[in-house]
Amino acid sequence: MGRSSLEEGEGLLIEPCNWIHTFGMAFSIDVLYLDDEGKVAYASYSLRPNRLGPFVRRAHSVVELPAGTIIHSGTNIGDRLSQRDPVGEERAIEGAS
Repeated sequence: MGRSSLEEGEGLLIEPCNWIHTFGMAFSIDVLYLDDEGKVAYASYSLRPNRLGPFVRRAHSVVELPAGTIIHSGTNIGDRLSQRDPVGEERAIEGAS
């Protein structure tokens, strides 16, 4: 919120979280719902502003991405995500203990 877009390569990890909304947003987003092992449990494509996303019971966290990222990246249900920290080291996205 308060931004006009997410740039390519950007994303927002929200944990714990199993439901989102886009009220007050000015742009569409893709949303990946992750289980507690960081595997994709559900995907929402191009969720438009001022909408409710689905409640995904098995989700532990969500990743908000620029619209079109899921299709462009070829991400599928069951894929395990990783992230790069600011110095470029890769680590798995895992649930909180």
